Amino acid sequence: MTLSFAKLQHELRATYRLERELGGGGMSRVFAAEEVALGRRVALKVLPPELAGELSLERFRRELLIAARLQQANIVPVLSAGDLDGVPWYTMPFVEGRSLRDRLTEAAGPVPPTEIVGIARDVARALAYAHARGIVHRDIKPENILLSAGTAVVTDFGIAKAVDAARTRGGTAGLTLTSAGLAIGTPAYMSPEQAMGDESIDGRADLYALGCVLHEACTGRLLFAAVTPQSQLAAHLSQAPVHVGTLRPDLPTHVADLIMTMLAKEPVARPASADAVLAALDGAPLTRSGSVASPEMRTAGALARWGAAAVAIVGIALAADRIIGLPEWGLPGAIAIALAGLPMVIGTGFIRRSARMAVRSPGLATGTMAGLAVQAAPYVSWHRTARMGALAAGAFGIGTAAFLGLRAAGIGPEGSLLANGKLKQSARLVVADFAASVADSSLARVAGEAVRTALSEGSVTSLMSPSDAAAALERMQRDPAAPLPLALARELAEREGVAAVVAGDLTRAGDGWIVGLRLVTTSGEELAAYRATANGTGELLEALERVSRKLRGRMGESLARVNQTPDLERVTTGSLDAFRLFAEGARAVDVEHDFDRAVLQLKKAVAIDSQFAMAWRKLGVAYANGRFGSSLSDSAYAKAFQFRDRLPGLERLRAEGSYYFSVLEDRPRAEQVYREMMQRFPAQFIRYGTTNYGNVLAGQRRFAEAESIARLIPVHLVQRYENLHGILLAQRKFLPADSVANEMARRFPDNLVVYRLRADRAWMLNDWDASTRQIEGAVTNAKRASDRAAAYGLLAGERWMRGRFIEGLDAREKARAMDAARGAESESAVVDSMGQALIDVNFRGRTAEGLARLARIGGVAALDTVPEERRKYSLMLYAYALAGKPTEAAAVLARMERMVPDTMRQRQAKVDLSFSRAEVALARKDAVTALRWADSTRTRGDGTAAFCWPCTEVLRARIYDTQEQPDSVLQILDRYLDISDPSRVEANEGDFLFLPWALKRSGELHASAGHIRKAVDRYELLIGLWGRADADMQPTVRDLRARVARLRERLPR
Repeated sequence: MTLSFAKLQHELRATYRLERELGGGGMSRVFAAEEVALGRRVALKVLPPELAGELSLERFRRELLIAARLQQANIVPVLSAGDLDGVPWYTMPFVEGRSLRDRLTEAAGPVPPTEIVGIARDVARALAYAHARGIVHRDIKPENILLSAGTAVVTDFGIAKAVDAARTRGGTAGLTLTSAGLAIGTPAYMSPEQAMGDESIDGRADLYALGCVLHEACTGRLLFAAVTPQSQLAAHLSQAPVHVGTLRPDLPTHVADLIMTMLAKEPVARPASADAVLAALDGAPLTRSGSVASPEMRTAGALARWGAAAVAIVGIALAADRIIGLPEWGLPGAIAIALAGLPMVIGTGFIRRSARMAVRSPGLATGTMAGLAVQAAPYVSWHRTARMGALAAGAFGIGTAAFLGLRAAGIGPEGSLLANGKLKQSARLVVADFAASVADSSLARVAGEAVRTALSEGSVTSLMSPSDAAAALERMQRDPAAPLPLALARELAEREGVAAVVAGDLTRAGDGWIVGLRLVTTSGEELAAYRATANGTGELLEALERVSRKLRGRMGESLARVNQTPDLERVTTGSLDAFRLFAEGARAVDVEHDFDRAVLQLKKAVAIDSQFAMAWRKLGVAYANGRFGSSLSDSAYAKAFQFRDRLPGLERLRAEGSYYFSVLEDRPRAEQVYREMMQRFPAQFIRYGTTNYGNVLAGQRRFAEAESIARLIPVHLVQRYENLHGILLAQRKFLPADSVANEMARRFPDNLVVYRLRADRAWMLNDWDASTRQIEGAVTNAKRASDRAAAYGLLAGERWMRGRFIEGLDAREKARAMDAARGAESESAVVDSMGQALIDVNFRGRTAEGLARLARIGGVAALDTVPEERRKYSLMLYAYALAGKPTEAAAVLARMERMVPDTMRQRQAKVDLSFSRAEVALARKDAVTALRWADSTRTRGDGTAAFCWPCTEVLRARIYDTQEQPDSVLQILDRYLDISDPSRVEANEGDFLFLPWALKRSGELHASAGHIRKAVDRYELLIGLWGRADADMQPTVRDLRARVARLRERLPR
């Protein structure tokens, strides 16, 4: 009976949910179904009732159990089986994909050789596994080979054997399934022995069927296109197949030969096993017995020798390109020479093989090509072919060497400008703005920045930075932010002693661009010119890089260095939009000094390409120079460091230096980076490395070395004067420092840094009023938002230092509002409350009010409401410690230690942690522990000397004071108060917190020791500091004045 879809669904509903009928072959109907229990898709196959009637169900099940044991990646296994009304069914996994039959039917052309080989490998692996376990498929055909995710799998393994073994003998004795029209196997793919009904067939029958499948896949038609199944079987027995290699010349010879070997009529002439097929697919030839033989040393040997020679040629070219550098055509030319040998080897092999065949079997060497090959044989030999290859490679090598020699001598159109004297080593160049239409002006700026980046890696020349060029324009009384066309660039170059101008132009060409790049002297002589095309804006950076590399090579740069420079897109970005924003942001930093705009543009650039390392580094510079806050700049520097592999050499060193110095505070490693920059990029180091390297040295209190580096900073850079002034003050060279400040004021009249420098100098000399006047001048003259915020921040600090806390808090609030308006970091209200509490406790004698203020904000828990990088633990800790609350101070310390758990952050916070631990110990009256931690504050976590040694001295004096050791206290305080040091200013928390105490306590101790004049000096300094302090501070001032009056009476008349 025929099982309908509905009946099958009804009978199997508890186990399977049928979806649709997929079709079937000669031995089954196939349904797509879902296994209810596991929710997976399966293929359910049902044998036709007419076939089922001839089967022994028990025998069928036994054979199916054997087949179900096959578990291999290229075999679709049997999952389950059963029967309905005596009709067997079984299930297999549902394979997503299509059958090879579908692939052959749908193919628009022949199947590619690589795909054919892949299918052959996968099916051969399945056959090898099954044959090793005694199972022959018997029905290998395209319908039973499924393709899924690039892999071929074989289905219905063992089914034909199960059907054959389960045939009953009663009732239909002598009637084979084939004769009944139900073939065990498919005539188009049956081996001769299978077609003859041989019951002792083995795995070689499957190999024959696979050969039929592969032949069909190669040619697109059946091996024998007979009309009836009987005529197909007859063809398998008697007809020779057409060699697949003649129908598919693109098929590898060893694959074509393998397929024909698999189609041998006699099993003994076929490959001995599926494993032998796999080996033959890898190129190993087969012996007459079908086993794998050793390779013959003829054409195969010549190909091996050619391969070795080709590898040697390309390897030598690669080595030469790396060591001495080759022209841009050098490596491609070497590869072409190497590849040119291949057709020579193949042609020679064909000619020699045809000649051998003509000698051994004259009748076989037929055809036009074979005839021509025989005629050419006397003139072609392996020796001659090898000699021709060697001559070609040698001629190419000599030509390349001659080109390099002429270039090195400065001769010819590609002669080095350095060698012929047109340029000098370390010559300075200026990059002019690219010429372009008004509509393309933004792209012109991108092109200029791209060329500047590409040329920055050169060791022969150095580039004038955009900020240098802007300063030069200012000296020429031109607008520093104005465009810099070629004519103006030449004038600038002549005035500044710049050797030549790099000029470029962008010209639209349909949807693409023509990029031009020239090197022009100040007199107008064109030293070099190159052009490249870009098919659209997507290729613009690549075109700019090509012309920049050519120019570097022409100027005399080592070709090895030029060729090894990473691609411009890799070291910048693949997004032109991101690069455009970067160029605008870089100009805002370097030329316009508009750091708010720079931050805006650069943040957009990294939003487009989050791995744009160069933009991250420039964003860090914008944050730092625009005073947006150290956590923002450090975060940007850390991002640049994270993606530093995408930076060119100089930019990478700059990113590493900023990261080690600013973020990790690892000065020794930062010093290593800047020393490497000085060695590798000496000209660029002057411009880009001296500022930070000087800071690294000064931060280690190596002031003499730092001064020598700071004097190398170009005179038109603000950083020269800022760094040099601080270093001179550290060495107590006050008059030279004054000269530096005056020169800075002359060159940069609108720059507010000069006010701070003069204020620092006055403070170090205890001239409080002069320091105040400078800071008030900064507030009055500040114009930009960032400058105003910074000036009010300085004013807040100055007011606090002088006891004018109400005005200080007002200035601090103004600075915070200004910073918030421009997106910069600012102290939170919680941190400000902590600072006010510390002022209450330390200065105003309002300990209860200070503690109440801390309680109102939540005490220690309030720290959790502040971003980690801005928590200022020390403010709260000092307030509790100075208020005599060691338990609360220790709680702050514990929280601080938990927030810096890892080794790196502990090292960075070592000095702060040591000061905090000392304060807690001092509050506990544990002087021994406090002194131990105070000594620990002398060195940073990186092993270098801590910058603020006065901070340590004041701490030690306070500890000794609790131990009633007045001589030690007085000695320390005199050293602190009498020796000027910039760290008192730059780390003014030390002066802010303890300068008043130090002055008062020093006065008291000197008075007790009978040093009346010294005591008067100390008291009067404190009176001068607090003379205009808040009203609640005035009782202290009056008391000091009274003390001075009493002491003056004791002075000799």
